[in-house]
Amino acid sequence: MPSDFEETLTAAVTVLRQGGIVAYPAETLFGLGVDPFQEAAVQRLQQLKGRPAAKSGLILLLPDWAFLPMVACEPSPLAWRLMRQFWPGPLTLVLSAQPTLPNWLVGPDRTVAVRIPAAPVAMALLSAWGGPLISTSANRSGLPPARCVEDVRRLWPSQLYIVPDQGTLFDSGGSPSTLVDLHTDRALLLRAGAIPAAWLRQWLPDLFEV
Repeated sequence: MPSDFEETLTAAVTVLRQGGIVAYPAETLFGLGVDPFQEAAVQRLQQLKGRPAAKSGLILLLPDWAFLPMVACEPSPLAWRLMRQFWPGPLTLVLSAQPTLPNWLVGPDRTVAVRIPAAPVAMALLSAWGGPLISTSANRSGLPPARCVEDVRRLWPSQLYIVPDQGTLFDSGGSPSTLVDLHTDRALLLRAGAIPAAWLRQWLPDLFEV
């Protein structure tokens, strides 16, 4: 007989397939997820957050390394260096997107933000889903991100399906994943986060901050 958690994951996958929105615990904060390949679902997600459709900020979580070539071109040696050191974990990398990736998932320079998470609940959801999943912070645009189920319910009492935390959120002081742009030969720190810049500089001494 399936466990309660397995039933929760099955229900979440059904919601995703139907174009719905799921809230789930990532490494440090709650995230909102939809099927990245359903444009209408992505638009609904942006509307839920009160974010302009053209604004970037959507990240793709990958179940494992095998899905990286599906969404990104061959990463640079610098990117591989960071991925091998910090994946799975709260490090998001901006890479050159595959030409086949839908326009609504890519940045203005045909880039895509990706990460393989370490959070057990997020990984269980990704495994049950069987493919990439959108990840964006569970908050309305301009407000602090949700860190627990109660935060999510206060924002959206009935508009999404929630996969509860299993006591696995990392204590990062509320920091999101660290975001590094590596789609060129120059490494740019776009967002400081759960992985400190000092750690990254051990592997990328020429890391630039914007």
